[in-house]
Amino acid sequence: IDPSFGDAFNNLGSALYRLNDVAGALEAYRESVRLKESAIASKNLGSILEHACLWEEAAESFRIASRLRQDDVILQLRSHLVCPTVALSTSQIDAYRESLARTLAEIETRGIHQSIGDWLDADVRPSFAWQFHGRDDRPIRESLARIVARSFDVPRPKLRRSGKPTVGFLVAPGHEYAFVRSIGGMFGLFDRNGWRPCVVGSPSSEEKLRRQMGDALD
Repeated sequence: IDPSFGDAFNNLGSALYRLNDVAGALEAYRESVRLKESAIASKNLGSILEHACLWEEAAESFRIASRLRQDDVILQLRSHLVCPTVALSTSQIDAYRESLARTLAEIETRGIHQSIGDWLDADVRPSFAWQFHGRDDRPIRESLARIVARSFDVPRPKLRRSGKPTVGFLVAPGHEYAFVRSIGGMFGLFDRNGWRPCVVGSPSSEEKLRRQMGDALD
């Protein structure tokens, strides 16, 4: 690697992180932002600092990334979502939540749309630590949800008005046994004259469910 090429260290950091070498990735990202101002590298550094529970440094890295790319609402939001697992005081909790609420409200008024891929890439989500604040999370969760929901603003399919209504049960791979234990026994008791139950899953899930539930799925 060219020791003066910042982008190469950013790529190295991404490769090391995929190999679960967090310490190596952190060192590479730090070197990348030292050599070159980059919104992408600063964002990556912020993510791994957050993963390492270095909250203040993580938030600052996201703020730097946001300053370098001022039109990127996700980077602006990420700097405010960084939340320590354990707060030092109730005043710190209140200050954090008030700042976040203001930022969410400001972003909502701008009516900005981002792609779904951008949200996923930036790992935007409610903080796990919110549940320990002893506050009502619903307002900030709903505000964040409304912002992200704009990415799903697609035409709704026309509903089929004829026939029985269908109720779907989605079974994720690896959760077949839990589904059978919790709901599977009720399938034979459903009154199918009024509605039609439908189980949705992968081909491997279908095979496992049919093996465990038999005729109840038909």
